[in-house]
Amino acid sequence: MIDIHSHILIDNNGGAKHTTESLSVARKAHEQGIDKIIATPNLKADSQRGSKIDLVKQVHELNKRLMDEGVPVTVLPGQKMDINQDILALLNKGYVLPLNATSDFIFIELPTDHMPVHLRNLLFDIQVHGYQIIISQPETNRLFMENSDLLYEMVKNGAFIQISASSIVGKNGRKVQKFTQQLIEANLVHFVASSATENSGVYLEEAYAKLEKQFGLEKVYSFIENTQAIIDNASIFIEEPFRIQKRKSVLGLLK
Repeated sequence: MIDIHSHILIDNNGGAKHTTESLSVARKAHEQGIDKIIATPNLKADSQRGSKIDLVKQVHELNKRLMDEGVPVTVLPGQKMDINQDILALLNKGYVLPLNATSDFIFIELPTDHMPVHLRNLLFDIQVHGYQIIISQPETNRLFMENSDLLYEMVKNGAFIQISASSIVGKNGRKVQKFTQQLIEANLVHFVASSATENSGVYLEEAYAKLEKQFGLEKVYSFIENTQAIIDNASIFIEEPFRIQKRKSVLGLLK
């Protein structure tokens, strides 16, 4: 299996504190049947070009250590970006590292307390730059829980959605678990990933088993094939999305 979202690298913003924790995450992933992990530390607006180079170097060093330790897991480089007005400058300067370095896919995380001004234009401009947008972990964002139509509109406009395995198995609370199930039922989910840290766990194998019981093996295969498509920079399998339920329009938030 492939895990496309992990905080396996040493990072002050939710990542591993030292190499021992990185190795622990990799071992837990291997126990779940994962053989490839995309490392996705957060890219901040004040990042410099060197951070991209340093990230690739860190991945190379971790892979060497994993080989030395006999852990059959390969780590691939990537990033997760906080969306804001500076994101276009980062794109223009070439500071962005897509998933698996050479693909067109980038992770975007939205704030939980407000929708950025001109969000629709920002997302469109990212796509114009040639990137395919993956919205990361929206099931834990209270704004999306209150306004699920916002996610529907993003998907209709070409964005993809990644949810966390921990949300599927209930580790983030029953309310999040229920919303996650609604998103899947509405065809608003395209990827499942661990979002793993040393403390949070992996849960990907358990999540796929639960999905198979609830939605069938075909749904599980579609998620697994989509993660492979990231590695191959190939087309993503999508089904026609629909609104979870009729809600007050949130189009005004996207202007």
